Amino acid sequence: MNKKLLFKSLMVFIFSFSGLNAFAAIDWVGNMFPSSGSSTTITEGTDHTVYVQVYKDGVTNSAGQGAGIMCELYYGDVDAFGMPWNNVFTQAMTYNVDIGNNDEYQATIAPGANLYELTCRCSDDGGTSWTFADLPSGNAMLTVDASLPVELSDFSAYQKANEVELHWITQNEIANRFFAIEKSIDLRSWEIITEIEGQGTFYFEQEYNFIDENPYQGLNYYRLKQVDFNGDYSYSETISIEFRKSGINVFPNPIDEFLNINLEATRDATVEIFNLHGQLIQFVNIENEDNEAINMLGLNSGVYLIRVIDKSGFQLFNEMIIKR
Repeated sequence: MNKKLLFKSLMVFIFSFSGLNAFAAIDWVGNMFPSSGSSTTITEGTDHTVYVQVYKDGVTNSAGQGAGIMCELYYGDVDAFGMPWNNVFTQAMTYNVDIGNNDEYQATIAPGANLYELTCRCSDDGGTSWTFADLPSGNAMLTVDASLPVELSDFSAYQKANEVELHWITQNEIANRFFAIEKSIDLRSWEIITEIEGQGTFYFEQEYNFIDENPYQGLNYYRLKQVDFNGDYSYSETISIEFRKSGINVFPNPIDEFLNINLEATRDATVEIFNLHGQLIQFVNIENEDNEAINMLGLNSGVYLIRVIDKSGFQLFNEMIIKR
């Protein structure tokens, strides 16, 4: 036989044998979830779980994990979906459950911020050959957004008597060392008035409060400077509050009979009394008076909200009191 013909015949045989080994051993891999062609977006640090089913006649039909089968999550980062993979990663999948004659496998990953395409593959010869998931619509797509060191869901300021209370809520904190509270009256010059220790890395809601005992008369601007352990920092939005010294004194607390209102500089005001259900149960208009004594004998024992408002509608006082 001609040597070239012999070599060609041998290559055809090897190709045919390898084809049987790669495509005939595992009958089918598919039913990925998230499914092929789908697009999912998560935040860096969030787990992403993928499921796939595999079928091999006479192996996965019976109850429990089919012998000799291994599956992997197979994925790579891309510059854009449909482009060549820059890197290839594999993650071993574990048997999860029987679904009919199929075995289902799962894997959980938490990749860094990037764009990814992914699929699944299974083998019954220790990884020498693989059968990839049937993908009529292409690989699944995954976008991982960079996580913010701190996810701030609320930042607000309130006047309480002659102070300003700052309140903020975080949903997640990653390597958060501390918050510096900065204050300004002109949005150009800022002063740090305190530092509040952060939670480090914390994946639950956390509330913070701080009392500024020396606010400026008029507009006060506040912002949070969040500082990581590595020294990186970022700023929150800037909030503002118009502070007006109330010059008001409400006493005693708790009370037995009369609630005394000392208006000092303010001469006209309205006193409102609410129960804990938010119902207005009493109000008194004060005109051209420095002091007012409100009879509380008719109220049941309990907790009430006292609010004092000047004639322009500005809230001078807003506190809980106890009626004995």
